[in-house]
Amino acid sequence: MKFALVGVGGAGGRIVDALRKVEQNSDRAFSNEQTLLFDTTQSAFEAYDHVPADRHVLIGDTHPDIRGTGLDGDIELGAEVAEEDTDEIYREFDKLATHSVHATLLVAGLGGGTGGGVGPVILEGLQSITDNPVYVLGILPADIEGDQQAYNAARSLQSYVDLADNVILFDNEEWADDGGDLDAQYPQLNIELVTRIIAVLGVGELEDAPIAETMLDPSDTMKALDSGGVSSLGYATTELDRPDSLLGKLLAMLRSNDTEQEITDAAKIKDLIQATVDSKLTLPCSVDSAERAMLSLSGPPDVCSRKGFETGRYWLEKETDTVQIWAGDEPHDASLIAASVLLSNVTDVPRIDEIQRRAVAYKREHVEDSDASDELSAETVDPSETAEQQTDSPDDAATRAGEPADDDGEETPSPTPDGDSAEASGGGDTAKTTADGDSAEPSADGERAVGSDTESRVGTEERIQDSE
Repeated sequence: MKFALVGVGGAGGRIVDALRKVEQNSDRAFSNEQTLLFDTTQSAFEAYDHVPADRHVLIGDTHPDIRGTGLDGDIELGAEVAEEDTDEIYREFDKLATHSVHATLLVAGLGGGTGGGVGPVILEGLQSITDNPVYVLGILPADIEGDQQAYNAARSLQSYVDLADNVILFDNEEWADDGGDLDAQYPQLNIELVTRIIAVLGVGELEDAPIAETMLDPSDTMKALDSGGVSSLGYATTELDRPDSLLGKLLAMLRSNDTEQEITDAAKIKDLIQATVDSKLTLPCSVDSAERAMLSLSGPPDVCSRKGFETGRYWLEKETDTVQIWAGDEPHDASLIAASVLLSNVTDVPRIDEIQRRAVAYKREHVEDSDASDELSAETVDPSETAEQQTDSPDDAATRAGEPADDDGEETPSPTPDGDSAEASGGGDTAKTTADGDSAEPSADGERAVGSDTESRVGTEERIQDSE
């Protein structure tokens, strides 16, 4: 499947740049060179080596409060700046040949001012210029990145879920090492994320690959993602001990007809598929809460046991408690076998609940009750809501606005954040972000939620509640 790649903020920019690096250094086509990078910090673009300069777009360079120096985590200001630059943003969209790809993937750190504030505005614009799906790859900030970033992430996540066809999440907290220097970990976190994105969303795009026994095509991926909501990715590999000598290869071919060897290969493939969900997912969740799933097995065809693959698929059906599973193989010569899984519209996600609780606590401590304009009640950000459940009429959507809700459901105005999130699976708005998280720089389906001029685009219909 081919995607136009749109990075927003430091996290989004670094991840898109990393995706393009993998694409340029491999035989896997992924983007057809359809890329755009948006940021509010001029210096952030210096870090990108694989996206051409004419695809770098500076937002808010004439705004008196920014002028190319970033948002310092202020998502309200980010939404305001993006709205003022709407004409410029739409002109840049003309550079994307969306007709040459199957879908668009917007990448952003949810905790930063650019990813959380500018991102939803750009996402809304992308939805208006193409009939193809527009998905989001969002980075959740680690706890060490601060309560303000959790507050921003809780607010912006609702906007992305409302506007996107599906939101795939990567949780920095799950992947970062406790006690380690988070800044130093971002590059490795980005590698982990990009590996999984290519394995899942780039399936079927290997050049000159043998014909698969069961092929996954772009329509299968879109069907799996069509559930909306938030999604998670799993990935596992096993190294092959393959003989190098001619005699060794001949003996291996003879052994391939042995029943015992076939049983061993089948068991290895089944165990590998189980490992995709038993190991770390990009977003920790209950596997049986997924509405749909997609499974892919990649490696040399002579060792990818069909019996093991079918057994593993049946196991996945039982684990997810759904028969809506698309599965296929991707044969190619390699030194390892890889299995990947997409869990679409997962509804039991403790990490999102935790971020919501932190957001409520942050609001109570830092946001004063003073703005009578926030009159509408806030609802919970409930991952279990599907696209159909979240959809409002255009008139209803145009009137909704809100802030993180306290237990009594009362609204309070949003704060002016102090800083962009540090990266996410790797980066930040300018400060750091990339699976990053959107921060100071370097480093999911439904109708659009719209409120006041600024909050409408930021998606301040956070629907955050205190679960206590």
